[in-house]
Amino acid sequence: MVELRVERCVFEECTLTGVRLNAAQFTDTALRSSTLAKAVLFGTSFSSCSLLGTSFVGADVRGMRLSDTDLSYAILRGVDAAKLDLSGTRMREIDATPTPTTVAPRSRPSTGRPSISPAYRSTWLRRWRWRCRRAP
Repeated sequence: MVELRVERCVFEECTLTGVRLNAAQFTDTALRSSTLAKAVLFGTSFSSCSLLGTSFVGADVRGMRLSDTDLSYAILRGVDAAKLDLSGTRMREIDATPTPTTVAPRSRPSTGRPSISPAYRSTWLRRWRWRCRRAP
């Protein structure tokens, strides 16, 4: 659905997971309680739209343009909205909790092994030693 143009439509409780809406234009449209998880919204514009309660978990919103849009109760977990211009956008009680993919990486170099916390490591070693002692 690249370069899609939608005007004066209402979508309620729609599931659009993983959809590609590159350069789509939404005008006077409502996407209420819908799911756009992992959607690609590169260059998509929303003008005078209602995205009330819509879930954008893990969506790619680079270059998305919002003007006079209501994002109230939207779920933006895992969305990198750092470069979005949200001026003139209504946002009430949104969930923009960062996820491990949006948190800055650690500064120390990777050893190629998964990182394990010291508390978990000591618990794991204790259990492993206990199992070894019980083995016949």
